[in-house]
Amino acid sequence: MEDVGSSGNAAEPTIAVSLQFDQIRENLRKRETYTLELQESVQFLNLDPSESLQSLRRDRLNYELVTPNSRAVLLDETFGFLNSTKPERCVWRPAQGSFFDEIGRLKSVVATFVALGSEKSTEDVLLKCGLGLDNTLKFGSPSKVIHEVHGTLHRVTLETARGQTHWDFHPESGLVMRLSTNYAPPDTPESVRIRRTIDCTWTFPDELDPPIAFEPNGRTKFPTIESLFTWDSPLSGPGSAGGMPGDSFPTIELNSLGGQPWTSASISGQEHLYLLWNSTNPPQRLLIRSLQGLGNNPKGCDFTCINVAEPGSIDAERWQNASESFKSLRVSGVRTLFDPSSNLYSALAVDELPLLLHVGQDGTIKTRWSGKLHREVATIMNAVLAN
Repeated sequence: MEDVGSSGNAAEPTIAVSLQFDQIRENLRKRETYTLELQESVQFLNLDPSESLQSLRRDRLNYELVTPNSRAVLLDETFGFLNSTKPERCVWRPAQGSFFDEIGRLKSVVATFVALGSEKSTEDVLLKCGLGLDNTLKFGSPSKVIHEVHGTLHRVTLETARGQTHWDFHPESGLVMRLSTNYAPPDTPESVRIRRTIDCTWTFPDELDPPIAFEPNGRTKFPTIESLFTWDSPLSGPGSAGGMPGDSFPTIELNSLGGQPWTSASISGQEHLYLLWNSTNPPQRLLIRSLQGLGNNPKGCDFTCINVAEPGSIDAERWQNASESFKSLRVSGVRTLFDPSSNLYSALAVDELPLLLHVGQDGTIKTRWSGKLHREVATIMNAVLAN
């Protein structure tokens, strides 16, 4: 891709670029039936890029997304999901939330295209699909680029303090032909860059063949996507809720507030404490220091903090608030993860924060404490050390 510079006056008002972006969106809204193939390449630092192919099909109000390991549909206002790694399970339930939000949990790049064609406001789309979670999103100057296949494309750029997102669209069809990003995740050095490129291939048949369909058959049905990925046993615990003593604790695969990935599979077979909190209900420094002390005791165990979201919270505000809140505790060397969805909040039946869960070597929850935990430090320490 070769950049050939600005497509107009460099001082062109941001509102003009915003209108251009809305024109792209309006064009997608008119395309009621299409197939979009997305060839994605992601490079982290100087490592070799990873590549994958996704397919997004739309037939009026119905959608289908196929990735290398999964298939998701929004069909007749019902949401369905299958994962090839767990073929005996599926999600098949009324689409209570928007498809934009659901598909965003599966593949953020596909959310971009669903969002562009949705009825959501441009502000909502930018906050959901933009880079950085910090309310500094803005449009850059318009420009043109030379694509190796599609020739001259017009470029709309979304800028943040951490990087850029480029939408390159064909001036005649108005279709996005390439989406690319170059950014540093929040709370990481600027040298830590993630580069993503998605090339788009559009087709517009009169009818989709085969039509979008979904057959749950005899699979075990889960009410939410997060259950499909996390709970080992759908029958554990009272009813469909989890997070209580005796329930299996879900497998956690999240990033820290600094962007480093971590999975609970790395401590399989070990006792562990999980401290769930949010910025409104942060843990006290006394509690954190006490849990650190337990990790240094031969009879104790390590612990992990997880910032969780209530349903309906806004990601753009949460990451910044979580980072600032935890930094104010002045506790170093503590693993602190960030759940960008409400997955854990819902799956663990959170009713009060902060929440502390003691998970045994067999992966089941042994004890659960919530609320004013700093008043229960002695009880918590005795319970852990008694094992």
